Amino acid sequence: GSTVAATSTIGVFLLGTALISLPSSWMFRTCGRRVAFLVAVVLAGSSAVLGAAALDARSPALLLVACFVLGLNQGLGQFYRFAAVEVCGADENKPFAVSLVLSGAVVAAFAGPQMAIYTAGALRPEYVASFYGILGLTVLNAFAIPCIRFPVLRADAAGGSGRTLGEIVRMPK
Repeated sequence: GSTVAATSTIGVFLLGTALISLPSSWMFRTCGRRVAFLVAVVLAGSSAVLGAAALDARSPALLLVACFVLGLNQGLGQFYRFAAVEVCGADENKPFAVSLVLSGAVVAAFAGPQMAIYTAGALRPEYVASFYGILGLTVLNAFAIPCIRFPVLRADAAGGSGRTLGEIVRMPK
């Protein structure tokens, strides 16, 4: 029933977020921040289009695919806080940069559901406008990302791959 569908959308969203966590590190390291964040934009836009199509077609399976793809986007989006630290400049600006990103996440946590509530009945079928809202925000993001000057990651500049997982686990702290 609808209860299973509602919890399944959240479950596949979280699954997408978890599954991209390891490949995302590789993507950021090999392709750079700009490319990886633009991949996230494509994923978000795709999920919005798929979600709207799923509602139009009344397809729970397609809605699950849309939520999974949105989870992939979310997994990449979790790197914004690291990018903020890298582009902010002086060390004394880093706490403020992280605070801005995390504050934005808190605002989004409230604004996202409110956007869904206020747009729920704007178009038919119900909630399709919410997916169009996601698409609109994605377009704004697509224009913003190319304007940011991301530094080359240290691992890329040195030609190395950074610390291995084993080295990290063996660290005393």
